[in-house]
Amino acid sequence: GMWVDNVWHYFFFAFLLMVIDYITGILAARVNEGLQSGKATKGLFKKVGIVTLLVFGFLLDEVFHHFIAEGFNFDMPFNMPIGLVISAWVVITEGISICENLERLGVPIPKWLVSVLRKTQNKIDNKSNEKQEDKNNEST
Repeated sequence: GMWVDNVWHYFFFAFLLMVIDYITGILAARVNEGLQSGKATKGLFKKVGIVTLLVFGFLLDEVFHHFIAEGFNFDMPFNMPIGLVISAWVVITEGISICENLERLGVPIPKWLVSVLRKTQNKIDNKSNEKQEDKNNEST
């Protein structure tokens, strides 16, 4: 169905950037300080954790979708699917890291690019925090 098509599109995009980040990270490490297998393994485990987080987000969307259809109401920080927000966050985080890795490889990166990515990442984080603070203020 449509849900599955959309999920895999965003999941694949986030996953592709994770692979690019891992490769550029290894290249930057090899060029600069020498590749340490322990760091590379830790980085790989971290990527597995991020993939798990993405899958978890999309599964929550599916569960919430069924609950909402049954009339349950959830107070969410976004009016968007959780998996989509997590995907956007991962894409931005990986994008920042890729820029940093490329810079370590001597590739010139436009300063505005990293700045835009960081501002967008902060907006996502702050939006969810604001919603949580609003909720906390209502209960006091």
